[in-house]
Amino acid sequence: MGPWIAIIFLITCSFVISGAETALFSLSPRELRQFANSSSALKHRARRLMRHPRRVLMTVLIVNTAVNIAIFAISFLALQPSESNNPALKILCGIIALVAVLLFGEVAPKAIALGNATRIAPIVAPLIQVLEWATLPLSTALRVTLVEPIARLLAPSATTSTEVTPNDLKALVELSGKQGIIDAREHEMLLGVVSLPSIAVRAIMIPRVDIRAISVDADRDDIRKRFTESGLKKIPVFGSNLDDIIGLLYARDFYLRPSEPLTKLIKPVNFVPENISLAQLTENFTAKKTPLLIVVDEFGGVSGLVTLKDLFGKIVGELDRSGNVDSAKAYQPIDERTYRISGSLSVLPWRDAFGAMFKIPDVDTMGGLVLSILGRSPKVGDTVRIGNITMTVDKLAGRRIDEILLRAEPKDLGALTNELAS
Repeated sequence: MGPWIAIIFLITCSFVISGAETALFSLSPRELRQFANSSSALKHRARRLMRHPRRVLMTVLIVNTAVNIAIFAISFLALQPSESNNPALKILCGIIALVAVLLFGEVAPKAIALGNATRIAPIVAPLIQVLEWATLPLSTALRVTLVEPIARLLAPSATTSTEVTPNDLKALVELSGKQGIIDAREHEMLLGVVSLPSIAVRAIMIPRVDIRAISVDADRDDIRKRFTESGLKKIPVFGSNLDDIIGLLYARDFYLRPSEPLTKLIKPVNFVPENISLAQLTENFTAKKTPLLIVVDEFGGVSGLVTLKDLFGKIVGELDRSGNVDSAKAYQPIDERTYRISGSLSVLPWRDAFGAMFKIPDVDTMGGLVLSILGRSPKVGDTVRIGNITMTVDKLAGRRIDEILLRAEPKDLGALTNELAS
């Protein structure tokens, strides 16, 4: 009876491990984000596990392999009559064990877990974490001695050039200035839509310093002047300071109802976090039925504002609003290796191009990149270096970097020194 109990226990273990593997690896990025926003500790544990999917996979493979070997060994001894050496019986034992493992250790648990991943994954996450800790020495040894060397042999990493050529520089500057615009308009719009889930709202918002807002105590002459000079159809209204946005004032209400107090003309305004994606921003615009949203940071302070026009501009590829970079004026070639670029150029194309060589900080613009490397308030003439690229502050707008001289040095730097990596 003992071997049979052991076999049932091991098949149950195989059932659980296989189901856990399928449930965890079936979680979509959207479901993992939902886990991050959940109050459930188990869901947070599952999300943390899936930050290192290779480690989870190695743990599952080690445990499942050990369990399956034990099932075959014990079933062979339990099902084979001790007094018989009949080869047919040995083959039959192997077939029975194989069918049991395939049916109850692979097919059934995977089918169940596949349709219930969000419910099963949090339940099995603690078990997988314990097994991960238990098998860590073995999994580390296997990864270092076998998996990584074999992976390097079968899929060697591509070598990348450490020098940015003039052609590379021109392509990158144009790519930054045009935000990925290509000849085929339809293709461009599709790329814009596909990129929405991976781009944060702060990448397209009008920053706080560029927000044109009015105080709730402003007189009508000042408000009229602000509408006339800006050409805006709506302006945020703040109370004590810009972090106290209380609503929106529409130009049509202001001009058509001249006798009413300003407080009665103010419309409600909605807020969104600065770290949500553009896909989530689209959902907010749809749900709240508003053309403008105020962007706030994690402390509730105002970071900027974003409009439907900004979002459409990201999809279409051309933005035409105050405070945004005009792609035609975003860069100016000076010579083959030197460009004058706007500090507001997007850093995203550069992040993709230099990802293998540099640790680009979490900034949105080229001006922000220079400022991050400097680590202090910028001054005209300040220069930073990334590989064979030098960037010099050429013009300031208040405390912001307005223009940068960007040059690709001709010398070969063989061993790159990267300020960003330190």
